[in-house]
Amino acid sequence: MTSYRGCVDQLNNTAVSTVVITGMIYLDAGWRTYPVSNVSGKAIVGQGHHTGFTYTGGVQTGKAIAIWNSAYVTVDNLAIYGAFANEGWLECPAQGTCETPLTVEGAVDPDSDVPTSHHVTVGNVKIANSRGDAALVLGTHHLSWISNTIDNAASMGLHAGFDQRQNWNRYLTVDNSRFTNVRANALWLQVYGAGDYQENVVRNSWFYGNHRYGIYSCGDRPCAGGQIALSSNTSSLTLSRIVVADGSCPSCTGANSHGIELNSLWRVKIVDSEIRNNRGTTIYANWGPEDNRNLLADLEIANNCFRYNNRDAVDIPETIVKRWEYREYGNSYGTCDKGLG
Repeated sequence: MTSYRGCVDQLNNTAVSTVVITGMIYLDAGWRTYPVSNVSGKAIVGQGHHTGFTYTGGVQTGKAIAIWNSAYVTVDNLAIYGAFANEGWLECPAQGTCETPLTVEGAVDPDSDVPTSHHVTVGNVKIANSRGDAALVLGTHHLSWISNTIDNAASMGLHAGFDQRQNWNRYLTVDNSRFTNVRANALWLQVYGAGDYQENVVRNSWFYGNHRYGIYSCGDRPCAGGQIALSSNTSSLTLSRIVVADGSCPSCTGANSHGIELNSLWRVKIVDSEIRNNRGTTIYANWGPEDNRNLLADLEIANNCFRYNNRDAVDIPETIVKRWEYREYGNSYGTCDKGLG
Protein backbone atom coordinates (compact mmCIF):
# COMPACT_ATOMS: atom_id res chain seq x y z
CA MET A 1 0.00 0.00 0.00
CA THR A 2 1.40 3.40 -1.00
CA SER A 3 1.81 5.97 1.81
CA TYR A 4 0.08 9.32 1.55
CA ARG A 5 3.48 10.94 1.11
CA GLY A 6 4.16 8.54 -1.75
CA CYS A 7 0.80 9.39 -3.31
CA VAL A 8 1.55 13.11 -3.15
CA ASP A 9 4.95 12.49 -4.73
CA GLN A 10 3.20 10.72 -7.59
CA LEU A 11 0.79 13.65 -8.01
CA ASN A 12 3.69 16.06 -8.11
CA ASN A 13 5.76 14.09 -10.62
CA THR A 14 2.68 13.59 -12.88
CA ALA A 15 2.65 9.81 -12.45
CA VAL A 16 -1.03 9.94 -11.43
CA SER A 17 -3.82 12.51 -11.65
CA THR A 18 -6.02 11.30 -8.76
CA VAL A 19 -5.34 9.98 -5.26
CA VAL A 20 -8.21 8.02 -3.68
CA ILE A 21 -8.24 7.75 0.12
CA THR A 22 -10.11 4.63 1.19
CA GLY A 23 -9.59 4.76 4.98
CA MET A 24 -8.49 7.03 7.80
CA ILE A 25 -4.89 8.28 7.85
CA TYR A 26 -3.65 8.95 11.39
CA LEU A 27 -1.31 11.90 11.84
CA ASP A 28 0.86 11.75 14.97
CA ALA A 29 3.24 14.30 16.49
CA GLY A 30 5.88 13.46 13.92
CA TRP A 31 3.67 14.29 10.94
CA ARG A 32 4.99 16.83 8.45
CA THR A 33 3.36 18.67 5.56
CA TYR A 34 3.52 17.01 2.14
CA PRO A 35 2.23 19.65 -0.29
CA VAL A 36 0.68 19.15 -3.68
CA SER A 37 2.88 21.68 -5.42
CA ASN A 38 3.27 23.28 -8.87
CA VAL A 39 0.83 20.95 -10.65
CA SER A 40 -2.37 21.20 -12.69
CA GLY A 41 -5.36 18.91 -13.10
CA LYS A 42 -5.01 16.84 -9.90
CA ALA A 43 -7.49 15.46 -7.35
CA ILE A 44 -7.53 14.07 -3.80
CA VAL A 45 -10.74 12.13 -3.29
CA GLY A 46 -12.16 10.26 -0.32
CA GLN A 47 -15.08 7.88 0.02
CA GLY A 48 -17.11 9.77 2.62
CA HIS A 49 -16.49 11.34 6.02
CA HIS A 50 -15.22 8.05 7.45
CA THR A 51 -12.19 8.47 5.19
CA GLY A 52 -9.53 11.15 5.35
CA PHE A 53 -7.25 12.26 8.19
CA THR A 54 -7.26 12.21 12.00
CA TYR A 55 -4.68 14.00 14.14
CA THR A 56 -3.52 12.16 17.26
CA GLY A 57 -1.47 13.10 20.31
CA GLY A 58 -3.05 16.48 20.94
CA VAL A 59 -1.04 18.40 18.35
CA GLN A 60 -1.24 19.28 14.65
CA THR A 61 2.38 19.39 13.54
CA GLY A 62 1.74 19.47 9.80
CA LYS A 63 -1.02 20.22 7.33
CA ALA A 64 -3.19 17.29 6.29
CA ILE A 65 -3.76 18.68 2.79
CA ALA A 66 -1.65 21.50 1.38
CA ILE A 67 -1.99 22.87 -2.14
CA TRP A 68 0.76 25.26 -3.22
CA ASN A 69 1.05 27.21 -6.47
CA SER A 70 -1.24 24.86 -8.38
CA ALA A 71 -4.24 25.02 -10.70
CA TYR A 72 -7.36 22.96 -11.39
CA VAL A 73 -7.05 20.91 -8.22
CA THR A 74 -9.99 19.20 -6.49
CA VAL A 75 -10.36 17.95 -2.91
CA ASP A 76 -13.57 16.00 -2.47
CA ASN A 77 -15.62 13.76 -0.18
CA LEU A 78 -13.40 13.30 2.89
CA ALA A 79 -12.95 14.48 6.47
CA ILE A 80 -10.17 15.96 8.57
CA TYR A 81 -10.46 15.56 12.35
CA GLY A 82 -8.17 17.73 14.42
CA ALA A 83 -6.71 17.55 17.93
CA PHE A 84 -8.77 20.28 19.65
CA ALA A 85 -10.68 18.43 22.36
CA ASN A 86 -10.31 20.54 25.50
CA GLU A 87 -11.93 23.97 25.75
CA GLY A 88 -9.23 24.95 28.23
CA TRP A 89 -6.54 24.77 25.54
CA LEU A 90 -6.24 28.46 24.77
CA GLU A 91 -2.67 28.37 23.46
CA CYS A 92 -0.68 25.98 21.31
CA PRO A 93 1.84 24.07 23.42
CA ALA A 94 4.74 24.97 21.08
CA GLN A 95 5.46 26.72 17.81
CA GLY A 96 4.22 24.71 14.86
CA THR A 97 1.93 22.40 16.82
CA CYS A 98 -1.32 23.99 15.63
CA GLU A 99 -0.92 23.80 11.86
CA THR A 100 -3.99 24.47 9.72
CA PRO A 101 -5.39 21.15 8.43
CA LEU A 102 -6.21 22.35 4.91
CA THR A 103 -4.47 25.16 3.02
CA VAL A 104 -4.52 26.56 -0.49
CA GLU A 105 -1.61 28.91 -0.94
CA GLY A 106 -0.40 31.02 -3.81
CA ALA A 107 0.58 34.61 -4.44
CA VAL A 108 -0.99 37.29 -6.63
CA ASP A 109 1.34 39.56 -8.57
CA PRO A 110 0.13 43.04 -7.54
CA ASP A 111 1.05 44.52 -10.94
CA SER A 112 -0.30 41.89 -13.35
CA ASP A 113 -3.00 40.42 -11.05
CA VAL A 114 -1.81 36.94 -12.08
CA PRO A 115 -2.04 34.34 -9.28
CA THR A 116 0.17 31.29 -8.78
CA SER A 117 -2.83 29.26 -7.51
CA HIS A 118 -6.19 29.21 -9.27
CA HIS A 119 -9.26 27.08 -9.94
CA VAL A 120 -9.20 25.02 -6.77
CA THR A 121 -12.38 23.26 -5.64
CA VAL A 122 -12.99 21.91 -2.13
CA GLY A 123 -16.27 19.98 -1.95
CA ASN A 124 -18.08 17.68 0.47
CA VAL A 125 -15.30 18.04 3.04
CA LYS A 126 -15.77 18.08 6.82
CA ILE A 127 -13.15 19.69 9.08
CA ALA A 128 -13.79 19.28 12.81
CA ASN A 129 -11.90 20.01 16.04
CA SER A 130 -8.99 21.93 14.53
CA ARG A 131 -6.51 23.40 17.02
CA GLY A 132 -5.99 26.46 14.81
CA ASP A 133 -7.80 27.78 11.75
CA ALA A 134 -9.72 25.01 10.01
CA ALA A 135 -8.77 26.17 6.51
CA LEU A 136 -6.56 28.90 5.05
CA VAL A 137 -6.67 30.29 1.50
CA LEU A 138 -4.08 32.84 0.34
CA GLY A 139 -3.32 34.43 -3.00
CA THR A 140 -5.76 32.32 -4.99
CA HIS A 141 -8.22 33.04 -7.81
CA HIS A 142 -11.33 30.93 -8.42
CA LEU A 143 -11.53 29.09 -5.09
CA SER A 144 -14.82 27.15 -4.89
CA TRP A 145 -15.84 26.08 -1.37
CA ILE A 146 -18.90 23.91 -1.98
CA SER A 147 -21.03 21.81 0.41
CA ASN A 148 -18.45 21.74 3.20
CA THR A 149 -18.74 21.68 7.00
CA ILE A 150 -16.46 23.32 9.56
CA ASP A 151 -17.18 22.54 13.21
CA ASN A 152 -15.37 23.47 16.44
CA ALA A 153 -12.22 25.24 15.29
CA ALA A 154 -10.01 26.76 18.00
CA SER A 155 -9.26 29.87 15.94
CA MET A 156 -11.02 30.80 12.67
CA GLY A 157 -13.04 28.64 10.31
CA LEU A 158 -12.35 29.50 6.67
CA HIS A 159 -9.62 32.16 6.77
CA ALA A 160 -9.52 33.55 3.23
CA GLY A 161 -6.93 36.26 2.73
CA PHE A 162 -4.46 38.03 4.98
CA ASP A 163 -2.52 41.25 5.26
CA GLN A 164 -0.47 41.99 2.14
CA ARG A 165 -2.01 42.40 -1.32
CA GLN A 166 -0.34 39.24 -2.67
CA ASN A 167 -2.33 37.17 -0.15
CA TRP A 168 -5.79 38.42 -1.12
CA ASN A 169 -8.21 36.24 -3.08
CA ARG A 170 -10.45 36.87 -6.09
CA TYR A 171 -13.39 35.00 -7.66
CA LEU A 172 -14.12 33.17 -4.41
CA THR A 173 -17.37 31.20 -4.03
CA VAL A 174 -18.75 29.76 -0.78
CA ASP A 175 -21.96 27.82 -1.40
CA ASN A 176 -24.16 25.38 0.54
CA SER A 177 -21.72 25.19 3.45
CA ARG A 178 -22.09 25.07 7.24
CA PHE A 179 -19.96 26.69 9.95
CA THR A 180 -20.61 25.86 13.61
CA ASN A 181 -18.96 26.37 17.02
CA VAL A 182 -15.90 28.24 15.75
CA ARG A 183 -14.16 30.16 18.53
CA ALA A 184 -13.44 33.28 16.45
CA ASN A 185 -14.71 34.34 13.01
CA ALA A 186 -16.25 31.43 11.14
CA LEU A 187 -15.54 33.18 7.85
CA TRP A 188 -12.83 35.82 7.41
CA LEU A 189 -12.79 37.34 3.93
CA GLN A 190 -10.17 39.48 2.27
CA VAL A 191 -11.32 39.34 -1.33
CA TYR A 192 -11.26 41.87 -4.13
CA GLY A 193 -12.44 42.52 -7.66
CA ALA A 194 -12.88 45.08 -10.40
CA GLY A 195 -16.35 46.18 -9.35
CA ASP A 196 -18.84 43.43 -10.19
CA TYR A 197 -20.79 42.53 -7.03
CA GLN A 198 -20.78 38.88 -8.13
CA GLU A 199 -17.02 38.44 -8.49
CA ASN A 200 -16.96 36.97 -4.98
CA VAL A 201 -20.05 35.23 -3.58
CA VAL A 202 -21.17 33.69 -0.29
CA ARG A 203 -24.61 32.13 -0.63
CA ASN A 204 -26.96 29.43 0.67
CA SER A 205 -24.82 28.84 3.76
CA TRP A 206 -25.35 28.62 7.52
CA PHE A 207 -23.38 30.06 10.43
CA TYR A 208 -24.41 28.92 13.91
CA GLY A 209 -22.86 29.67 17.31
CA ASN A 210 -19.55 31.08 16.08
CA HIS A 211 -17.27 33.70 17.60
CA ARG A 212 -18.02 32.06 20.92
CA TYR A 213 -14.72 32.92 22.59
CA GLY A 214 -12.46 35.22 20.56
CA ILE A 215 -8.70 35.16 20.06
CA TYR A 216 -7.65 38.81 20.28
CA SER A 217 -7.29 40.78 23.50
CA CYS A 218 -9.27 43.91 24.35
CA GLY A 219 -7.91 44.81 27.76
CA ASP A 220 -8.54 41.97 30.15
CA ARG A 221 -11.09 40.19 27.95
CA PRO A 222 -11.21 38.75 24.42
CA CYS A 223 -12.49 41.18 21.80
CA ALA A 224 -16.05 40.83 20.55
CA GLY A 225 -16.43 40.19 16.83
CA GLY A 226 -18.66 38.89 14.06
CA GLN A 227 -19.43 35.35 13.01
CA ILE A 228 -18.51 36.68 9.56
CA ALA A 229 -15.78 39.32 9.22
CA LEU A 230 -15.11 41.33 6.06
CA SER A 231 -11.52 42.46 6.34
CA SER A 232 -10.19 45.83 5.22
CA ASN A 233 -10.09 46.44 1.45
CA THR A 234 -12.70 43.78 0.67
CA SER A 235 -14.55 44.56 -2.55
CA SER A 236 -16.82 43.10 -5.23
CA LEU A 237 -18.71 40.75 -2.92
CA THR A 238 -22.29 39.56 -2.46
CA LEU A 239 -23.60 37.69 0.58
CA SER A 240 -27.04 36.27 -0.14
CA ARG A 241 -29.44 33.74 1.34
CA ILE A 242 -27.28 33.02 4.37
CA VAL A 243 -28.25 32.46 8.00
CA VAL A 244 -26.14 33.87 10.84
CA ALA A 245 -27.60 32.75 14.17
CA ASP A 246 -27.15 31.87 17.84
CA GLY A 247 -23.94 33.79 18.51
CA SER A 248 -22.88 34.31 22.12
CA CYS A 249 -19.49 35.03 23.68
CA PRO A 250 -19.79 35.27 27.48
CA SER A 251 -16.05 35.93 27.90
CA CYS A 252 -15.88 38.72 25.28
CA THR A 253 -16.24 42.44 25.82
CA GLY A 254 -19.94 43.08 26.35
CA ALA A 255 -20.50 39.33 26.00
CA ASN A 256 -21.09 40.13 22.34
CA SER A 257 -20.99 37.84 19.35
CA HIS A 258 -22.20 39.85 16.38
CA GLY A 259 -23.62 38.77 13.05
CA ILE A 260 -21.44 40.41 10.39
CA GLU A 261 -18.43 42.63 11.08
CA LEU A 262 -17.40 45.25 8.50
CA ASN A 263 -14.17 47.12 7.91
CA SER A 264 -13.22 49.40 5.00
CA LEU A 265 -14.85 47.99 1.87
CA TRP A 266 -16.13 48.81 -1.59
CA ARG A 267 -19.06 47.49 -3.61
CA VAL A 268 -20.55 44.93 -1.23
CA LYS A 269 -24.11 43.60 -0.96
CA ILE A 270 -25.71 41.79 1.98
CA VAL A 271 -29.13 40.70 0.76
CA ASP A 272 -32.00 38.22 1.22
CA SER A 273 -30.48 36.77 4.40
CA GLU A 274 -31.46 36.11 8.00
CA ILE A 275 -29.50 37.21 11.07
CA ARG A 276 -31.13 36.11 14.29
CA ASN A 277 -30.70 35.33 17.97
CA ASN A 278 -27.20 36.76 18.33
CA ARG A 279 -26.04 38.27 21.60
CA GLY A 280 -24.81 41.35 19.79
CA THR A 281 -25.57 43.46 16.71
CA THR A 282 -26.82 42.16 13.36
CA ILE A 283 -24.29 44.06 11.21
CA TYR A 284 -21.80 46.57 12.53
CA ALA A 285 -18.78 48.53 11.31
CA ASN A 286 -15.49 48.85 13.11
CA TRP A 287 -14.65 52.53 13.35
CA GLY A 288 -10.97 52.36 12.52
CA PRO A 289 -8.36 54.75 13.94
CA GLU A 290 -9.48 58.28 14.82
CA ASP A 291 -7.28 59.90 12.17
CA ASN A 292 -8.33 57.47 9.42
CA ARG A 293 -11.85 56.16 9.94
CA ASN A 294 -13.02 53.14 7.96
CA LEU A 295 -14.72 53.91 4.65
CA LEU A 296 -17.77 51.93 3.54
CA ALA A 297 -18.27 52.72 -0.13
CA ASP A 298 -21.10 51.39 -2.29
CA LEU A 299 -22.60 49.18 0.42
CA GLU A 300 -26.11 47.76 0.08
CA ILE A 301 -27.97 46.00 2.93
CA ALA A 302 -31.39 45.01 1.62
CA ASN A 303 -34.33 42.64 2.03
CA ASN A 304 -32.93 40.84 5.06
CA CYS A 305 -34.64 39.52 8.18
CA PHE A 306 -33.20 40.71 11.52
CA ARG A 307 -34.82 39.21 14.60
CA TYR A 308 -34.17 38.35 18.25
CA ASN A 309 -30.68 39.84 18.29
CA ASN A 310 -29.66 42.04 21.20
CA ARG A 311 -29.58 44.89 18.70
CA ASP A 312 -31.50 44.25 15.49
CA ALA A 313 -30.68 47.62 13.94
CA VAL A 314 -27.62 47.89 11.69
CA ASP A 315 -24.88 49.81 13.52
CA ILE A 316 -22.95 51.93 11.03
CA PRO A 317 -22.85 55.41 12.60
CA GLU A 318 -22.46 57.98 9.83
CA THR A 319 -21.18 60.48 12.38
CA ILE A 320 -18.10 58.28 12.90
CA VAL A 321 -17.65 55.85 10.00
CA LYS A 322 -17.19 57.34 6.54
CA ARG A 323 -20.02 56.28 4.22
CA TRP A 324 -20.43 56.80 0.49
CA GLU A 325 -23.30 55.46 -1.62
CA TYR A 326 -24.72 53.59 1.36
CA ARG A 327 -28.13 51.95 0.82
CA GLU A 328 -30.27 50.22 3.42
CA TYR A 329 -33.83 49.23 2.47
CA GLY A 330 -36.44 46.47 2.57
CA ASN A 331 -35.17 44.89 5.80
CA SER A 332 -37.67 43.35 8.24
CA TYR A 333 -37.49 43.12 12.01
CA GLY A 334 -38.98 41.07 14.84
CA THR A 335 -41.31 38.43 13.40
CA CYS A 336 -39.84 37.91 9.92
CA ASP A 337 -38.66 34.58 8.56
CA LYS A 338 -36.89 34.08 5.24
CA GLY A 339 -37.41 30.31 5.38
CA LEU A 340 -33.70 29.56 5.08
CA GLY A 341 -33.40 27.14 8.00
